[in-house]
Amino acid sequence: MSSELLKFRKALDDRPLDSANPVDEQLYVNDLHLQQDGIDPIRLLADQMECDREFTAKTGASYLFTGQRGTGKTTELLRLKRLLTEKRGAQVFYLDIAEYLNLTTKVDIPDFLISVIGGFSEKVKASPLIDADPAYSGYWERIGHFLKSEIKLEGIEATVPTGAGVEIGLAAALRTDPSFKEELQKKTRGHVARMVADARAFVRDAVALIRKKTRRPDEQVVLIVDSFERIRGVGQSSEEVFASVHDLFSGQADNLKFPGLQIVYTIPPYLLAMAASLAAYYDGGAVYALSSVHLFESRSRTVSPAGRQQMTDIVGRRYLAWRNIIEEPLLERLAISSGGDIRDYFRMIQMCLMRAMQKDNTVSPALLDTTEAMLRRDMLPIAEEDLKWLKKIAATNDACLPSNSKLSTLARFFDGKLVLNYRNGEDWYDVHPLIRENVGLPDAAS
Repeated sequence: MSSELLKFRKALDDRPLDSANPVDEQLYVNDLHLQQDGIDPIRLLADQMECDREFTAKTGASYLFTGQRGTGKTTELLRLKRLLTEKRGAQVFYLDIAEYLNLTTKVDIPDFLISVIGGFSEKVKASPLIDADPAYSGYWERIGHFLKSEIKLEGIEATVPTGAGVEIGLAAALRTDPSFKEELQKKTRGHVARMVADARAFVRDAVALIRKKTRRPDEQVVLIVDSFERIRGVGQSSEEVFASVHDLFSGQADNLKFPGLQIVYTIPPYLLAMAASLAAYYDGGAVYALSSVHLFESRSRTVSPAGRQQMTDIVGRRYLAWRNIIEEPLLERLAISSGGDIRDYFRMIQMCLMRAMQKDNTVSPALLDTTEAMLRRDMLPIAEEDLKWLKKIAATNDACLPSNSKLSTLARFFDGKLVLNYRNGEDWYDVHPLIRENVGLPDAAS
């Protein structure tokens, strides 16, 4: 029996699913994020990008996408890539920005720009279309020369060596050296317009080469920039980091577009609280968002039968014989305790399985009690000032953001999952089920 529990536990490993892979496709649950009105947010975004194709040649197009950790955001972005690639013939490049940018310090347009376009440059170079084509000149060496000769950035010789080492040196410095990033921000503040113009010239040339290779002058070229929603400050720098993210996407929206390129940026979910003003600057006029699974009816604690079944299906796709190990009412209890957060759902099941293997191979209600307590501990203690806000969120099912100066606190609620985001036709919020009692709220779901 222990071996069966271990197989079940391994089947729930938390990783993005790529539906272009036949094995992963079998694990994917369709319509997991379908809206109450039947709208699939990923298909909606893909359709919007198709509609915008003819307008992107001159100015480019940019879109915002968000979701809390644990909602399956990367899985859905990979599905977007498949939709655009296989169904619509687009050239789509996927970029994990965490590989190019430090996500624990504040961000300015110069370092963000270098990271995004540098990453795009690498992905284009690595594609079968461009592979070792002498007509293609990468962006890292180009921007490295500018920083060295024009900006006179100190230490640039050691950080950005000439020739083949440019890609490694500058990208690594932006990701791992906060002091270099800070110096770069200081030295480039008066050069933003020039850097944006140069980045656009590079993108224009890269898109032209891609279209030449595909022999399609109107080829749709897309860049998906994932993982930026993970940015967060540490300690006293938190508010500075959150303010810089707000300024980047609200104040620099025009500088985040590139001719001939459709680009999807992931943003932290706390920016949804100001979506009405932010979305107006981006194509589609909306922030495309993934919420937790629709486990509850809109703005209520009433469990949705369809949502509960989806949570069961997620497990069933991963491990068909789950009923041999855990009783269905216990699995449903874990689903409700997770609040519809897939990552926490898997995590609690795995914790139960590991503890069951140390005892009698039985997943019991007592094991669930212990597991829920351990997950709850991650979200405690809660400051008295936070309690007041959390009670207000639970009472109104709104974010209740008093001012933009409080974005860092709201971000902490989302990052720590004290507050979960749902979307049943509209965005609404609720306190995580496991801490409702700690916040002084009724615990039972109906």
